Amino acid sequence: MTTRARKTTTGDSGVEVQITPDGQVTKIVLRDGTGAAPPPKGSLVTVHYVGRTPDGRIFDQSRNHGSPFEFKLGAGYVIKGWDSGVATMKVGEKALLSCGSNYAYGADGINDGMTLIPPNATLEFEVELLSWREDKSLPILQLSIVLFVALLAWYILWFEPSQRATASS
Repeated sequence: MTTRARKTTTGDSGVEVQITPDGQVTKIVLRDGTGAAPPPKGSLVTVHYVGRTPDGRIFDQSRNHGSPFEFKLGAGYVIKGWDSGVATMKVGEKALLSCGSNYAYGADGINDGMTLIPPNATLEFEVELLSWREDKSLPILQLSIVLFVALLAWYILWFEPSQRATASS
C-alpha cells in the first residue's frame, strides 16, 4: 500500500491511500468516520456523493436526486472503484475516491445526452458513508430450496408410507 500527503477540503493534512493493488483506486480521508468497522461485502450501504470529471466538472451528485444513494456493496451495481473504495470506509467518513478508467466507465465513457464522461477518464468522487446494514434478504434460489425442503419434510412426516403412494398418484 502506498501513501502520499495531500491537502483535504477542510484544510487538514490528508493521506492518499492506495486501495487497489494496481493503484487505480485511491482514497483520501477528508473526515474520519465514527463507525466501528467498514461494511462487509453484500451489505446495503447508503452514501451521499459528488462525481467530478478530470476537468473538475460535476457530472452527478446524490443531493440533486433528493435522497442519499443506496446500493449492495460488492454486487456490481456500481462502478468497481466504488465497490473497492466504499468497502474501506466507516460510517460518518467522508473521503475523496479517485477511480482510474478501468474502475469507472472504461474506454467507452458515457455520452447519453445527459451525462458526458470522456473515454478513459479517471474520475473523482467525494463520498460520505451515511450508514450500512447487512442484507438479510434471501436470494430467490435459496428461498426456493428452503420451501422445497419444508414441503418435502411435511410430506414425509405427515403421510404414512402407505398413504404416500396414494397421495402422489
